[in-house]
Amino acid sequence: MRVNGSWSWHERRTDQLPARPAVPSPAGSTATTNAPSPTFRLRGLDQDHDAAIAGLTLPYSNGPIEGVNTKTKLIKRQMYGRAGFPLLRHRILLA
Repeated sequence: MRVNGSWSWHERRTDQLPARPAVPSPAGSTATTNAPSPTFRLRGLDQDHDAAIAGLTLPYSNGPIEGVNTKTKLIKRQMYGRAGFPLLRHRILLA
């Protein structure tokens, strides 16, 4: 699809993908693959273009929060079967 005389982002991108060789199906099999095409996957990025650009260009990240969540889950797994919630809460607050 052309937009203002240029190709849209996902069509430019799919032109750069290498051609995939056909994989023969087993004898007597009529099953087809349900894997989405590359164009289908890139269409989602094209629909949410502003969010994709913001995620790649802004200095903000949810990495620190993900780290806290990971540490909390690790402590929770270590505490499984031990003392109750008050000790778990205490360990998380000290971490």
